Amino acid sequence: MYESEILEKGISATETNTAERHHELGESILGLGIILTVVAFIGAWGFTCLISGLSHAASVREMGSSLITALTGI
Repeated sequence: MYESEILEKGISATETNTAERHHELGESILGLGIILTVVAFIGAWGFTCLISGLSHAASVREMGSSLITALTGI
């Protein structure tokens, strides 16, 4: 039904395919931008937590012990 409406209006199928691809490309770029922004915030938060953990650890052994405790819960 959609194709018949397009043909009645005098728009060729290639014009509609091009417009649809352009619209999909715009949505893809927007989605990629949102994902990359969220990834940047998560990375910055992780880096901040790493620096905070390094500043609070008294030694490398304590840091390793804390890491193992965080991963295993023991």
